[in-house]
Amino acid sequence: MPSLAQMKNIRMMSILSDDMLNRILPLITEESYAAEQEIFCEGDPADAVYVLVKGKALLNKSASNSVCVAVSAVDPGDAFGWSAILGRCIYSATATCVEESLLWRMPGKALLDLLNEDPVMGHKVMEFLAQTLNERLEKRTTQLFKTLLEHIEMVCGLEGAN
Repeated sequence: MPSLAQMKNIRMMSILSDDMLNRILPLITEESYAAEQEIFCEGDPADAVYVLVKGKALLNKSASNSVCVAVSAVDPGDAFGWSAILGRCIYSATATCVEESLLWRMPGKALLDLLNEDPVMGHKVMEFLAQTLNERLEKRTTQLFKTLLEHIEMVCGLEGAN
């Protein structure tokens, strides 16, 4: 079972008080994963939020039946699988460990119930998630525009085809 000190090293949990962390603590189970092992798959029922304690993982999204794209790296201290508390029924990506990893798993419904019971804690966590998602969106938008600018002939070529 994790300690409060370990929980404070997790970005999403570092914003919470000791009392709030003590209420989350009973929800956490530790799970070990081997390299290349999937944690969950895109389209699976979103039933848990995960925290990477040790190791490395990737979030991948299917671009087509034959193409899968890594959309985010998960480093120690990162939470992922937020679909379980954001009202989504399924995971929007596949999470796979790149190396042997230790994760904390929290049941989504129980965590969401806890966040709803304590509006201050719920607000802090949802504000953190909103900021993190905004940062990811800005990063992806910048990457998209950079790629488009590097391949402007493709964009111009598409416009000329009309």
